[in-house]
Amino acid sequence: MENKKEKIFVSYTSKDIEWAEWIAEALEKEGHTVAIQSWDFNPGDNFVLKMDEALRTCPIVIAVLSEAYLKSYHCQSELTAAYAEKNQRLIPVRIDNFKVKGLWATINYIDLVGKTEEEARMLLERIYKTPERKSKGFPGKTSGDTKLQNDLPDTNRKSTRPSGIPVPDERIPAYAGMTGVVGMPTNNLPDRNNKFTGRVEVLNDIFKAFHTNNEVSLVQSQAITGMGGIGKSETAKEYAYRHHKEYSHIWWVNAETETGILAAYRSFADRESLSTPEDNSETIIAKVKTWMQEHNRWLFIFDNAENQKSLEKYCSSTGSEGQHILVTSRNPRFRNYLQINIDVFTESEACEFIKKLTGKTADSHFKELAKKMGYLPLALDQAGAYMNIHQMSYKSYLSLYNSYNVALLAEYDDDPEKKTVATTWQISFERIKENLPAEILLNLCAFFASDNIHTGWFQLASSALPDELQSLRDVVVNDLKYKDAIADLTRYSIVSQKGDGVIGIHRLVQEVIRHNLKQEQPKWRNFCVSILNELRYFDFSTVESRALFIALVPHIDSVTQGISDEEATEVVARLYHFMGYGFNDLADYPKSLRYYGKALAIREKVLGKEHPDTAATYNNMALVYDAQGKYDLALEYYGKDLAISEKVLGKEHPDTATTYNNMASFYRIQGNYDLALEYNGKALAIREKDLGKEHPSTASTYNNIAVVYKEQGKYDLALEYYGKALAIHEKVLGKEHPDTATTYNNMAGVYYAQDNYDLTLKYYRKDLAISEKVLGKEHPDTATTYNNMAGVYYAQGKYNLALEYFGKALTILEKVLGREHPYTKTTINNMTYTYEESGKPEPFEEWLRKKRKL
Repeated sequence: MENKKEKIFVSYTSKDIEWAEWIAEALEKEGHTVAIQSWDFNPGDNFVLKMDEALRTCPIVIAVLSEAYLKSYHCQSELTAAYAEKNQRLIPVRIDNFKVKGLWATINYIDLVGKTEEEARMLLERIYKTPERKSKGFPGKTSGDTKLQNDLPDTNRKSTRPSGIPVPDERIPAYAGMTGVVGMPTNNLPDRNNKFTGRVEVLNDIFKAFHTNNEVSLVQSQAITGMGGIGKSETAKEYAYRHHKEYSHIWWVNAETETGILAAYRSFADRESLSTPEDNSETIIAKVKTWMQEHNRWLFIFDNAENQKSLEKYCSSTGSEGQHILVTSRNPRFRNYLQINIDVFTESEACEFIKKLTGKTADSHFKELAKKMGYLPLALDQAGAYMNIHQMSYKSYLSLYNSYNVALLAEYDDDPEKKTVATTWQISFERIKENLPAEILLNLCAFFASDNIHTGWFQLASSALPDELQSLRDVVVNDLKYKDAIADLTRYSIVSQKGDGVIGIHRLVQEVIRHNLKQEQPKWRNFCVSILNELRYFDFSTVESRALFIALVPHIDSVTQGISDEEATEVVARLYHFMGYGFNDLADYPKSLRYYGKALAIREKVLGKEHPDTAATYNNMALVYDAQGKYDLALEYYGKDLAISEKVLGKEHPDTATTYNNMASFYRIQGNYDLALEYNGKALAIREKDLGKEHPSTASTYNNIAVVYKEQGKYDLALEYYGKALAIHEKVLGKEHPDTATTYNNMAGVYYAQDNYDLTLKYYRKDLAISEKVLGKEHPDTATTYNNMAGVYYAQGKYNLALEYFGKALTILEKVLGREHPYTKTTINNMTYTYEESGKPEPFEEWLRKKRKL
């Protein structure tokens, strides 16, 4: 009796399409109806609906089982659905040489690894009973044939089914984590290393220590320490995967830099809806620490921390049992942590590891390779990856290794890590040299910070690439070629893909590359300086612009730190000037002055003490001192700027007018209105003569004069000059320009001073209409208008309306500027006074906390 032919769905990942189609063809020839994506899913089909239909209508599901399959998010979803369906038979067919673990180890599977076509057909008889039939295109080996197959599908396959349908890219969604493990906690863990080896005792010790009540500190902290490349991070990650059931939250923190820690904290705050991603860094840290104190059953892993001190402000110190901190670091001194130092693999562990990596059996060169790699996990891992990519034997790899080892051993003889790891990387460097743009990109990355390198930066700065980098310039303007160049770096494990358009490079790799460049290092640093200069900007009014600045800071630091005072150029000074400007806008005045000081030292030396750019730095430093309330220093630096501008540029130059304008603002703040009007008058005379009476800069000076008259109580004169400014703005810039809105705002301030609240609100509304439409509802200028309107409502005794508008302003300022910015603090102070006047019963802090949660 002929077996009943059941409909079969073949599930596979795109890498294994050749195997999937061979299995499907064999099944169809035996009379089965087969559903397979490459034949049955047509362009324009709804992929999700088609997959759902196939899974519902096919009693049998075949999983083409490989390592790539188990890493595929889509395939995991398909198989989860099949496994949960009681009326379906799930039949795994293993076609890749790896150890089947977890759920799959409990299911009987058909193993085609290493089988001939005849053997494979006999094994497939578990699905059907039929006479043997000959088929073309079997993707395994044939009897006596050991030639390796390529990864390309058979484009000549004869079939009546549709062909050539592209397989969709497989993407793992955000926060997927812990692939293939059921019941996972909230986490951002990197993918699990399914070739993890050894460390059993270490993992057990970590578990025991965390789950033994610690009376000294309820937040239990441990540090895994050891040399670079020893496997500290992999051990911490494996602990998290093995013991995930103990936690509700597991969060991975790149602790190599403050930027990395803050990024992880921001991500956690986003995930838990603690705040907006644009909050000030100190606020984000405080929120996460508060969360740590108020919750338990969590594990935070701080990976690659510099030292204990670098973590002090980030880790909560009080809480309850079940609050676990695990640190990995090269630094062996973590006094207040239970410290676990790990060493290189034992010989047996190293041999087991390399076998897992390569899938090759042991031979006479097997142990020699493990020893040559110093039993260092990172070196072994890279050796295995290289052997797999190039399909090399242990002997061939050893021969290549020995050819490159001699030169490096002499220089790194006192550092086993560099001796083994650098040699492994050197082999890959030689391969990358075959692709010149990739080699150039790698050399540039060697001088950037090791993490969070945005590949798009090189594209934006393509015009700054010198003639020597012409080949990279040609590539970065072509997205496809550029992606290929980056892929060449990632395939040799030299750089790692950290996200969409973001790569990272291990700092030891950077050291080796910089060493190899030798006397050419200054030249390559200057290339990087030129690239970063192209990325400068001076508008920090948006969340995105501030985030970009924070991202660029560690890279500018990294690129410039190796430049000596003798090598520093004006181009370097521009980068420091940009840093000073950015930190001033972020209200981090000490850092702003530090970078302005660096810029000034270079400019005084390279350009001279009387150059206009030197004067510009004096001016900007004066602005910072002014903001700090250090008025004597502010006046001193304004004076330095003015002396240069008047002498070099002349008393009628537009830049001199700018200096007069800034000094006028300084004297106004001091209450010295006569000097303020004198310097405003000097600026106005230059601008009316040089730019004309209808130029926006001239209007700006009219505006500044009006401000002085307002503060003097001369409201008619103030309105007169505001009127002059408004006429220019409306005529030249238009009635919906932000500068026009500013003038409306300022005129409203005069009416407010006159207690004319109706006209005040009328002009504030004119300002608000423009700001919301042109600048947006999250711009700092829009917040200023909300704040000002709230002040009017407060003066009218309309406290609920005042609190509403203060709240609108606060929402914007906290998001864009952060909670620690002076403008934000001022708004909170205004709300405090208003709340107290309103007579509400509960404490202001409690009320504000509730408002923020709404």
